[in-house]
Amino acid sequence: MYFNCPSREANLRRKYFKSTVVLLMTALLFTSSVLGQSEYEFLFDTLTSESSTNQKEIVDKLLTILSDLEPSIAEKQTERLLKLTVKFSDLYCYNIVLLFSTRFGTIDERKNKLRASINLADDRDDLNLKAKAFISLSEIYQEEVRYDSVIVMILKARDIFRNTKNLDEEVTLLQKLGDIYFVASLFDKAEYYYNEVLKLKGDPSQWFLWRKFVITNNFGLIERERKNYDKAIYYFKKALDEMLSDKKFIMSYSDTSRLIYSHTNLARFYLSKKAYYNTWVHINTAHKLESNYNDPSSLVQIFLIKGMFYFHKSIHDSSIYFLKKAESLIESPSVFQLSTTINKYLADNYAALKDYKSAWIASDKVMVNYDSILKRRKTFEAIKLITEDQIAQSESKIKSFEIRQNVYLGIILLVLLSMILTLLLYLRLNGAHKLLIRKNLELLQAENKSLKIKSQLDKQVKESKNQTMINSSKNHNHLTSEYNQEPLDPVMLQQIDSHLEEVMYKKQLFLDANLNLDTLAQLLGTNRNYLSKVINQVHGVHFNTYLNNLRIRRAIHILSNRQNTEVFNLEGIAREVGFTNRITFLSAFKKYTGVTPSYFIKNLPDA
Repeated sequence: MYFNCPSREANLRRKYFKSTVVLLMTALLFTSSVLGQSEYEFLFDTLTSESSTNQKEIVDKLLTILSDLEPSIAEKQTERLLKLTVKFSDLYCYNIVLLFSTRFGTIDERKNKLRASINLADDRDDLNLKAKAFISLSEIYQEEVRYDSVIVMILKARDIFRNTKNLDEEVTLLQKLGDIYFVASLFDKAEYYYNEVLKLKGDPSQWFLWRKFVITNNFGLIERERKNYDKAIYYFKKALDEMLSDKKFIMSYSDTSRLIYSHTNLARFYLSKKAYYNTWVHINTAHKLESNYNDPSSLVQIFLIKGMFYFHKSIHDSSIYFLKKAESLIESPSVFQLSTTINKYLADNYAALKDYKSAWIASDKVMVNYDSILKRRKTFEAIKLITEDQIAQSESKIKSFEIRQNVYLGIILLVLLSMILTLLLYLRLNGAHKLLIRKNLELLQAENKSLKIKSQLDKQVKESKNQTMINSSKNHNHLTSEYNQEPLDPVMLQQIDSHLEEVMYKKQLFLDANLNLDTLAQLLGTNRNYLSKVINQVHGVHFNTYLNNLRIRRAIHILSNRQNTEVFNLEGIAREVGFTNRITFLSAFKKYTGVTPSYFIKNLPDA
């Protein structure tokens, strides 16, 4: 069959060239498969004789070889490897192989193997292998369209990798998150995570082996969903060209699968652009590459595109034939949604052939499939809403925590500032009090010196005027209260004051707790009014204050000697200097010095 071709000869040349390329690639694949199996047998034979450390390295190499072999061969060899490694004393190798074997078998069989792998990893406390098992389990849940379980497994694996600081494996999780967002049609988010993978790359061997190809193709899928078909084709061709450039000489089964994937996607995109020749070239290339493996998931896509191609060319019998073949291969939920597309094209083909009964049956399947898909989408939307709500709650909690943190920080700063200010104030007051104590002591010493000098001068005055003072005091005993309000004669005032200080300082009458103004006036040979006026005019205070000040000065003198503070307590010192009780003493001391006796004692300057 020929279409849109300039000539039959040109088309034959192109067809011959493509067939030659496919044959060469198949030959390369066969050669690499044979070489891989030979190397595998050699490594397998030497595995049992190696030490525990070397056994791990050999098992890793064996699994690398198995990953590139045809699935049926790889599955058989994996069973051999399981039977061998289960006998090892260290079951690490067995668990790696068990984890690898989960790519084979039915979904239930794969789940059972993964559960066994997780239990074994728990027994060995191997967190990294446990996390890898969670990732494999997430892939199975994705096939079952159980996206809530997928997210749970990914988050579990993420927590483990972060705790173990396994950055290479964290790249795998970023890729998985991108896949989930892609399925949820959140293409900007998916693109963001794929770009993160593109930056980090992870394990270099995995990057060049397969991840670079997958990420580039994923960008193409995103552009396809955005209806940017030219960009999508660009990414798929780029992935294909890079892989062919990297794999010039050896082509493994995995490489071939990726080639099939690229050609299939390119065929579909060219079909959407009605570039039928390019569609036919790419889908035939994919079909010839797949002919050696018969992988159902790949064949479904190939037969579907061929059916769509023949429908667009109005060759309805051929279209129905390939669509039926595609429908017969649908088994797992991962390709279930293709059934809707298949039956839609079947209905259109039958309607074109006027087989309305078959068209109605196919349309009914479309509706059933559509309802099922819609339910899944609604379920996923619900999961997405729950996730978004949880994210919003988490962000709200974080914001609330940050606000509380700022408030607490502000309170702490205020408390610290208050403490600093209080400390500075305390230090300032403490310095002022100490200065006050020193001044009191200095003043006391100065007063004592002054009293000694004054005492000598008064002694001389007393001898010459003693008689005059006595006569004057007798003649004034009859003065009225009105006279007492007038200022005293300066000479008489000085005489009374000198006599007062003499009896107070020399005889220390102020130490007598019963001393009062009347008693003191009698001792001085004067009346209470005169004496009170002398104290007011000369000393500027009332009698009680004058008496207390003398007593406090005596107390300061006693307290200045640290030995006295060990002998007397405050009660004893109060009585010693003439106070009748401790409270009056404390009040008078604080009034005179500005500090309490205890503080005074504590802050005495060193001798």
